[in-house]
Amino acid sequence: MNNKSGSYHYDEFKTKTQVEELERLYRQACSLLDIERQIWSSIGLSPGDRVLDVGCGSGVVTQEIAKHVYPGEVTGVDISQDLLERGKQAYSTSRQHDVGEKTSHLTFQQGEVTELPFPESTFDVVYARLLFQHLSNPLEALSSIQRVLKPGGLLCI
Repeated sequence: MNNKSGSYHYDEFKTKTQVEELERLYRQACSLLDIERQIWSSIGLSPGDRVLDVGCGSGVVTQEIAKHVYPGEVTGVDISQDLLERGKQAYSTSRQHDVGEKTSHLTFQQGEVTELPFPESTFDVVYARLLFQHLSNPLEALSSIQRVLKPGGLLCI
């Protein structure tokens, strides 16, 4: 995230410390997947849903959401182009090996949560995992999310 977004500043992963942080984020995401799946079931995330994962990072959780809502569409958005590139690479590799068509409706796009690049009422569900605590203006982000969320849609923070 940039200064506009808040406290998290890992836009590139080139130094040893940044690479270690990327590895930590990956381990964290993987270690919490069972809890994430329980949350999705409890909130009613269902096959066919159109989901936006804001602050998706490298897309570990985004790919799992895509499997959960298949044949629904999932879009992962993050401000870090470097993280998104890593997510796209991991997605391409995993698609070739083990998840196949269950993630065929998954896309990644660079974007700022306060200025989401989607039309109004696009998504059934917006998932904001580990994002809001880093935002300098969470109300602006919430307004942007509300704009792209369908009436009666679900926001899970």
